[in-house]
Amino acid sequence: GRSVQQLLVSCAHLQVAHIEGINGGDYSCFIDLAGALRGMRSLKELCLAFADDVASPATAVQQQVIAGQQEDGAINRESQMTTAVRESVTDLAGYFAAVKTLSKLRMHRLPPDILPALMPGLAQNKSITHLDLSGNGLDQQVLRTLAGWMRKGRLDVLILHDIRIVKTGNRSLANALAVIDVLKAVSNIGCRLQVFDLMLAHEHEAGLGDSGLQQVARSSKATAK
Repeated sequence: GRSVQQLLVSCAHLQVAHIEGINGGDYSCFIDLAGALRGMRSLKELCLAFADDVASPATAVQQQVIAGQQEDGAINRESQMTTAVRESVTDLAGYFAAVKTLSKLRMHRLPPDILPALMPGLAQNKSITHLDLSGNGLDQQVLRTLAGWMRKGRLDVLILHDIRIVKTGNRSLANALAVIDVLKAVSNIGCRLQVFDLMLAHEHEAGLGDSGLQQVARSSKATAK
């Protein structure tokens, strides 16, 4: 009957923590999570994964279109977080900025308003070398933060599987340019990536449009060379 946070506190010696299958509507897992993680002074690997059928970007978009919140298929960025959850997510971002033992982080299918709130803290982290954000919706801010992170030479592995580019209105070109910025960062002299795995969601869900996908494809070929 104990919460995830209580279990983590009782396992302060753990080096690996996987929290998977979280219900996509359950934001309570973030409450006091940073405090619990801070107590795990040897933590090297953390995985936060929401359930496939609830929190995936494509499903979130579909639900919002049905609800009439968006007509163009874009994710509605209005936050669904309560004040307590928002403060806890901000605290978690602070944890990511300061933690020195964590080297591998996987966050899959997060609710669409969580990742942008965490990125400022993640961008300051100096210990994470393996980052996996598969199944998430990434906006331009997140993409450009990732590009800057890679240029600092702090990541060895970046995995972006089944991602959807979050757009506001009809900005497919700007979204494509943000993805291309990430691709350019991969070939930057300061980047030390050994593994870079990018796979966009289905073309109708990728948020780039036909022209944007074509530009990304051309940039991908140039990066590969």
